[in-house]
Amino acid sequence: MRTLILMRHAKSSWDTAELDDHARSLSRRGERDAPRIAAALRALDVWPDAVVSSDALRTRQTWRRMAEGNPEVAEVHFTRELYLEGLPALQRLAATWPDSWQVVLALGHNPGWERAAVMLSGRADELTTANAVVLTEATDGAQAGPDACRPWAEVLGGPMVLRAWLRPRDLEP
Repeated sequence: MRTLILMRHAKSSWDTAELDDHARSLSRRGERDAPRIAAALRALDVWPDAVVSSDALRTRQTWRRMAEGNPEVAEVHFTRELYLEGLPALQRLAATWPDSWQVVLALGHNPGWERAAVMLSGRADELTTANAVVLTEATDGAQAGPDACRPWAEVLGGPMVLRAWLRPRDLEP
């Protein structure tokens, strides 16, 4: 069964006003929250086979902090195509994802990621920094095993089943 982890980057810094938005780095809070979300995903026994992410500095740093001390991920792809985009861009990319990817972490930005989370989960909620929404493929029960999974582009046509909406503020310190 396919699982999508739709995650907004961790809290970024606004300390250097002259920086381009694409080049903003994580704040101390962001540095702290990213590994906490990684631990919560591990506690749910959900860890990505692949990461697809905006190529902004803050999304790269979010993944780097999440990956520290966690198992290797087979593939990591940073792309400008997901910078400040949403579900349509993710769906276009999903058409190229291999069938072997069962769990994908998609790291991006608002407002696109929040809209995608609402559209896929059916839950109207805020997707604040470092929030991760864990969604599983909606099935009719007739599928069995990884070979029976629908293509990713079809899965991301929604709706999906909301498994968890993780927020750093709701996690143990």
